Amino acid sequence: MKKIIPCLLLLITGILLGYFGRDILQRVRPNTPKNIPSKEAKKERKPLFYRNPMNPSITSPVPAKDEMGMDYIPVYPEDLEGGSSKNPGTVKIDPVTIQKIGVRTAKVEMRPLYKEITTYAIVAPDEDRLYRVNVQFSGWAEKMVVKKTGQRVKKGEILLYVYSPQVLTAEDELLLSLKNLDSVKNGPKELLEDAKRLYEASRKRLLLLGVPKWFVSDIERTRKKRRLVPVTSPSSGFITKVNIRPNGFLSPKSNLYELADLTTVWIYAYFFEDELPWIKEGEMVDISIKGLKDKRIVGKIDYIYPRVDKRTRTIKTRIVIKNSDFSIRPGMYAQVILKAGSGRKVVAIPREAVLRTGKSEHVFVALGDGKFEPRRVVLGIQSDELIEVKKGLRPGEEIVVSGQFLIDSESSLKEAALKMMEPKKEKKKTMKGMKMEKMDKGQK
Repeated sequence: MKKIIPCLLLLITGILLGYFGRDILQRVRPNTPKNIPSKEAKKERKPLFYRNPMNPSITSPVPAKDEMGMDYIPVYPEDLEGGSSKNPGTVKIDPVTIQKIGVRTAKVEMRPLYKEITTYAIVAPDEDRLYRVNVQFSGWAEKMVVKKTGQRVKKGEILLYVYSPQVLTAEDELLLSLKNLDSVKNGPKELLEDAKRLYEASRKRLLLLGVPKWFVSDIERTRKKRRLVPVTSPSSGFITKVNIRPNGFLSPKSNLYELADLTTVWIYAYFFEDELPWIKEGEMVDISIKGLKDKRIVGKIDYIYPRVDKRTRTIKTRIVIKNSDFSIRPGMYAQVILKAGSGRKVVAIPREAVLRTGKSEHVFVALGDGKFEPRRVVLGIQSDELIEVKKGLRPGEEIVVSGQFLIDSESSLKEAALKMMEPKKEKKKTMKGMKMEKMDKGQK
């Protein structure tokens, strides 16, 4: 029994030495192969630069912290894969990320564009039916028949009576010529012809003073002169201004009345200057006037004015509307809806696909395999949902319509990174050139 116990102790000691011996040797011999770093471990990845986590446009060549104490994110060469010398902003995104950021694409197509434009308008009198009442003689307004604005008158209706010595003198001459003509009716032919010529001249003079024809005919019929001369309306309409009062003096320079014929009115519709490509003369429009809720009016653009308002940046257009019942009144506000079409097929894309930088516009073209290329485009007219592309895209190409803002951020970052790398390469080449020059000098 005494011999068995020492043997068991030796056996246990051997087992423990065999199990823990390797670790003990490694501690004693630190240069063993286990602790020698491998070649792969020696090759540590070196970042090209560090970028601000909150603002990717801010970078640093060395590790740094932002104002909130967050560490700058290192950017490695493999992070810049997907770019090329021709398209430095091209990025490659893995399918999982594409799904997470919600990237959607659409095809570039040839199609006609349509647009519905709603704008405000104001009713105004027809300028071709605005009249001013004047006379060709001097006198005094002795009796006024129409003395209030807004009063409706008919064509030829008497507006006022005027006492004019000039007209009275012309009336006397007409009556004398008539008396002379009567006295030579049975006389010689030459005297009769002279009397007729005198009569025609005196009558014409009276008419040239602007008196009505019926007024001259009445003088000829009654053979009596009229003390007061009537002034009549040149057209039917509504009196918009009265510039004369009873006993007031008037002359050919006087503007006695102003009136407007409202059987036709103009509607001035105002469009913004970027909507000008859609506006054409002859285009039909729907008009709704606030004061006439149940009345739908259809008109057409009669004229587009040639200037842009400096304050509102709008272009005025004219729409002519019939107004036989006088329900449409000048000064009313109206709403005009124009449904326009380009009339031809153009290269069109969804409006949300376009990214605008202020200096230019660009879109992202899906190249496949997760690659997206930024492409500058020249735009044309735009409808409610689509926009014309004049240059930069071809029908059939795939463009990004959703999630492009995140892609643009990554693209801008990579493009900036590639630009940062270019001067470094040039610097290295310059240093090498300087070393070669020094070596050449030393050899000499």
